[in-house]
Amino acid sequence: MRYIYRMITETDLLAVVDAFSAAKGWRDATISSHVFNDGKKISQLRSGRSITVSRANGALRFLSKHWPDGAAWPQHVPRPTVRAANE
Repeated sequence: MRYIYRMITETDLLAVVDAFSAAKGWRDATISSHVFNDGKKISQLRSGRSITVSRANGALRFLSKHWPDGAAWPQHVPRPTVRAANE
């Protein structure tokens, strides 16, 4: 069996953050505090720093779970889905 996947990059995560920010009216520091418990993490990403895959995936899960109704998720970034307990 062959798996096909696309790795998430910091640029992808920032695209999701930007869309979330536009929809909710939240600033980077507010989103960063909620997602990472660190108000500076998103600004660090914007300045070229990186994060672990685990932290990036956790951020995407948080943003997906709290995504504003009616807002468009960036099409080029795969959105995490929630599976039923019996799947």
